[in-house]
Amino acid sequence: MRIVHHVFAFSLIALLSLSAAGCMTGPDGDVGSRAEGLAQPGPWRIPASTVAIGDTQTATLTEAGPWVGPSGCSGGYTEGATELAAYLRANFAGVSRTEGYACRAIVGIADQMSVHGTGRAIDIFIPTIGTEADNDLGDAVGNWLIEHAEEVGIQRVIWDRWTWWSQVPPGYSRSMPYDWEGSHPHNDHLHVEMTVAGGNRATAFFDGPMAPPTTPGCDVLPAAGGTIDDTDLCFQAFGNPDFWRVVSGSGYGGSSIWTNAWQSDAPSNWARWDVRAGAAGDYELAVNTVADFAVYDNVRYDVRHGGATSTVYLDQSAGSGWRSLGVFHFTGESGEGVSVYDNYGVSVAADQHVSVDALRVTWAGTAPPPDAGAMPPPPADSGTPPGPDTDAGGPVVGDDGGVIVGDDGGMMVAADGGVADPPGTRARGGCAIAPPGTGNTPLTALVFTVLAAFAAAARRRRR
Repeated sequence: MRIVHHVFAFSLIALLSLSAAGCMTGPDGDVGSRAEGLAQPGPWRIPASTVAIGDTQTATLTEAGPWVGPSGCSGGYTEGATELAAYLRANFAGVSRTEGYACRAIVGIADQMSVHGTGRAIDIFIPTIGTEADNDLGDAVGNWLIEHAEEVGIQRVIWDRWTWWSQVPPGYSRSMPYDWEGSHPHNDHLHVEMTVAGGNRATAFFDGPMAPPTTPGCDVLPAAGGTIDDTDLCFQAFGNPDFWRVVSGSGYGGSSIWTNAWQSDAPSNWARWDVRAGAAGDYELAVNTVADFAVYDNVRYDVRHGGATSTVYLDQSAGSGWRSLGVFHFTGESGEGVSVYDNYGVSVAADQHVSVDALRVTWAGTAPPPDAGAMPPPPADSGTPPGPDTDAGGPVVGDDGGVIVGDDGGMMVAADGGVADPPGTRARGGCAIAPPGTGNTPLTALVFTVLAAFAAAARRRRR
């Protein structure tokens, strides 16, 4: 079932009527807004453009072979599967967890080993909406895997009653429905199989830093810059939506969100603005923070730019409005942007709010940008007028006077040296519905009653 959510950003009327609408945006018009359709019947609908790209992918399909018992299993994930699972958790909102290794036969085919037993299979869980698949979130993962099958090493994807595989016997197609009556519908997770080369990290995907995928619908900014609001398609909020609070009638464009800082090795809630620079060059970045919710004095921002990652710490308590993060060189390539996190390696007092709103990107090169034109003014309610941040609460910098630069090529790294695993339920690009009479509420728009349905089948076949 294709469930796409139709939400008015912070609209009281929408909560009552569930009327069709799109999300608010700033008046710039420089990035798209989220306008999401109503629920539609049917399984995963692989776009024709994705199918066409998939048809060009070359990836050798290798089954697991006969089931001979535990002696035939690998004993755990392959290195490639471990890294791909971490990448998907970190870069696709909605992924609640990943699982995969299981030493067993294919359910329903007792003499054939599941690819899960080889360590090359990953189950990517996407919370359902009621009993239906959340295609708004899951389809994006499946489509990306198909379009990058050769680069990553993907041989099969099963999701919401549909399957794609890299090689098929004559008379079949790569993209086709599978046996709904005899199979788990895969409405709560994508089953993803890697090729032998992918599992062994022997594909192009593992050759260099793995940049985040480009957010669909996230437009390129004008070369002069622009503003990305928390309701725009270039923004995503990750983590438990109950801990993202909406403040309507505040911030850039009339809304903002906030969460609390806490002590942890990995983030619980975090957000990302994707920056698609219109020209290669230097840009000043500034975040808009909202009074009363800009509390924590050491908020961490990671800036991905020009193949590097710079970390900036900002004292939000020192002032609200537009706050400069500094000047950074952007190339315009995929994967550049800014992330903000809620987790810190020190003890954090209660109610240390972290305000998240808009990101302003302003050309700071020595020459005018190629399409030199004035940036549109911000709306009247956006807080402090544009301009350099001159208060004493600027970013905390390293001992050498510069920002702290990571050496991991942009991959978020946990304290133990492994890839951090932020929970994946997203706040859908900032779109939300605030209940009547409230201006500061949890981001969850609707509460769905999850019905447990167990169908007795003559044979249940799971990969």
